[in-house]
Amino acid sequence: VPTATVIASINQSLLKDLSALLSNHYFKVFFSEDLFGVQACGALKNVIALFVGIAAGAGYKHENTKAYLLTQGFAELAQLTVALGGEKETVYGLSGLGDLLLTCSSMLSKNLRVGKLIGKGLRLEQIQTKHFAVLPEGIATLRALNELMLQHKLDLPLCRGAYACVFGDASIKDIFTDLWK
Repeated sequence: VPTATVIASINQSLLKDLSALLSNHYFKVFFSEDLFGVQACGALKNVIALFVGIAAGAGYKHENTKAYLLTQGFAELAQLTVALGGEKETVYGLSGLGDLLLTCSSMLSKNLRVGKLIGKGLRLEQIQTKHFAVLPEGIATLRALNELMLQHKLDLPLCRGAYACVFGDASIKDIFTDLWK
């Protein structure tokens, strides 16, 4: 299956060697020196997938809704990446847009699946007991992200909404009402 990925390092020689070593006729390895950008994108796409899953689990499954959430999520991905010192160009590549699209649409995405369960009304404790012994990384990222949003005075409505649904008592209906204000 044709597949591509991104590896990041500040060591250009290492990046070129790894890319040459790992790439073949079906697996393409791109490289980046934007450590902050690749890491920020890799973390935040999980939170956006949680939110997309929460919306779908609560019944907001229309393709127009998903397109809006992906577009808004992409904007939040860019805002956070730049605020943390990453390059905006990274957001447009595989580690940004590519990973966001994959994580928000693949049934293999644990963050998306957990989000759907939350959207159906299950609490984290129930999900961990009945479905996932280990919760996906997006859950831990939400906690850290909440602190970053406050520290950097970032307005990330989907991330804020995901936090309110996962750790608070907000409903997705409340979150959508706030999004339209």
